[in-house]
Amino acid sequence: AKVAAEEAVTAVNLQVQQAIPGELEATKAQISMIEAERDQFKKDLDDANRRFMEQQMQMSISESQHTREVQRLKAKQQEELVREMQQLQLEMKEMEKQLKDAQKVHKHKEEQMMRALDSNKDVESNEMKVMKQQKEEAEKKFKRTRNLLNEYMKKLKEQLSKSTRSDVLVKELYIENSKLQRALQLTEERQKKAERNSINLIEKNHAYLGLIKKVCPANV
Repeated sequence: AKVAAEEAVTAVNLQVQQAIPGELEATKAQISMIEAERDQFKKDLDDANRRFMEQQMQMSISESQHTREVQRLKAKQQEELVREMQQLQLEMKEMEKQLKDAQKVHKHKEEQMMRALDSNKDVESNEMKVMKQQKEEAEKKFKRTRNLLNEYMKKLKEQLSKSTRSDVLVKELYIENSKLQRALQLTEERQKKAERNSINLIEKNHAYLGLIKKVCPANV
């Protein structure tokens, strides 16, 4: 019995000794497989990080290019608006000069009419009509030009509110246009006053001539 027990122990030890190398090889193979998977995963992760960095860099370049393009378009629009404003200023100054000239002519005609009244002479109605038509045309041009100025001023304000870049030239134009608007407003008020004076003068002339006809019908 003792011998049989020793043989059984020996057989078990032999099985264990034979099984251990196989298990070690299996474990080693498993470790190698895990390490290979880890290395592949690390490689994939590095590739993903590299692609991510490239995409980020490309996006930064695209955003920078887009920002420069937007700034260029804004600057171009602002320059075009400034040129339009400058052209409009020249037209407005020319219009103001024409209005002043028309006021001088109107004043001269009023003086002529006053002298005619003093000498008991009638004033030609056609001349008054022509003068009135000229005034009406000047007022129409004035209103059209003023509307254009208001429109460009509105565009300029919108541009200034959208753009963070302060443009000294645009600000100077804005200030100058504000002064010009005030000057044009005063010119319009003077025109209206001159028109009222002209109408009053014509009414006085008609009344004066009517009185002369009643008093001295033979002299009229």
